[in-house]
Amino acid sequence: MNEQDEVLRWSPYPRSAYTITTEEGFVAGLGAHPIFGQVAGAWNIFWLTYAQLDSLAYYKGDLSAYVTSCDAVAVCVGAALQVTPPNITEHSCLGDLAEQVRPKQFIEVVAKFPTFLPAVFFSERWFAVAKSRAARYRVVPDNVIVGNFRKV
Repeated sequence: MNEQDEVLRWSPYPRSAYTITTEEGFVAGLGAHPIFGQVAGAWNIFWLTYAQLDSLAYYKGDLSAYVTSCDAVAVCVGAALQVTPPNITEHSCLGDLAEQVRPKQFIEVVAKFPTFLPAVFFSERWFAVAKSRAARYRVVPDNVIVGNFRKV
């Protein structure tokens, strides 16, 4: 796989960081949703859409208060499956594009796509949230743990 074919992950932590293990040993959480492993780019689009996601990484609080589902999952999976018009990008669907470009580039492309599901579902507010999250994006290899030393 060359650098151009590398699959990008936009979230600062791997999907497994956005899960909890209950006292019974059950793994739950948004990162554990199997659809994210089956639909290319859906996790990246979800990270761009769901502003509260990073607060759920490596969660240590009350397990009963942990978010395990939200409406945005379905919208983002649908967006990842959307077929792109040939004059916008060479990728066949937006999920493939989301795994190959950085968030700011993705936003520029979907801004030209009037039926992009998150923008339709969440209106122009989606672009404000996405641009804010894209500004914080940085490439983080899977073997590096991002720490926030101000948050204890």
